[in-house]
Amino acid sequence: MGEPEEPLFPASAFQPPSPSQDSGNTAVQEAPAEPPAAALTFEEAKVRKRKEKMREFRKYLVDTHVVDALAKLLIALYEAEDRPARPQEYFVDYFGEYRDPVLDEIEELTKLKNELTSSNMQLLEKQEELRDAIVLVTQQRMRQKIWTAISREAERMTSLQVYQRLCDKKKPKTTLKAHTFNKSQFLRFLAVSTPQDWQTRILSALYPQGDNFECATGAPFKADPDNDLVSLFVEANNMYDTKATDV
Repeated sequence: MGEPEEPLFPASAFQPPSPSQDSGNTAVQEAPAEPPAAALTFEEAKVRKRKEKMREFRKYLVDTHVVDALAKLLIALYEAEDRPARPQEYFVDYFGEYRDPVLDEIEELTKLKNELTSSNMQLLEKQEELRDAIVLVTQQRMRQKIWTAISREAERMTSLQVYQRLCDKKKPKTTLKAHTFNKSQFLRFLAVSTPQDWQTRILSALYPQGDNFECATGAPFKADPDNDLVSLFVEANNMYDTKATDV
């Protein structure tokens, strides 16, 4: 057999042309396109957002000439014979002191909160005063209604007359100390000598339909003159000191 034949086309003919051989055109390397936001993970999206904000911030520094100012400041520091002991103070003197507007808003909100807290405390104190005033006025009205029902428009009432008005009995089995009450004295007697519960129950007995209606015309305890309410009046009357001043 003879010599092997040479291939008609060299192997290099099937290789893609290099950039230098591609008709004299220079290859252009483009930056890889960023993936769409929907294809990013949460962490990758955070990184991209951070980079975008950093680019915006750098552009802001350039647009507002902050970069130029910093460059001039650093050159001045570098060329100065005496370096400042506290460069941070030098920066403040050079640029002026900056205060975040959010701090002003926080101060305003804190001030408003303190004012509202103080106002709320004052309102709570006023509420307590009004509650006490309502209780006092309610008690005074109740005692006046008791006097109106017992006195039947009389100017004065003796202890015995009050007893008879309650139970229509000539006199109690025990001794009844003699007092003579006008309206203010009887109201004082009720406030000093009788408990709140007794006053409430007596009022209900004297005004069976409610204290907004007319009082009962007869003695409310005629059928039971020895009940605890009548007995408590006798006891309170006997212990009452007309010279006492505490209410």
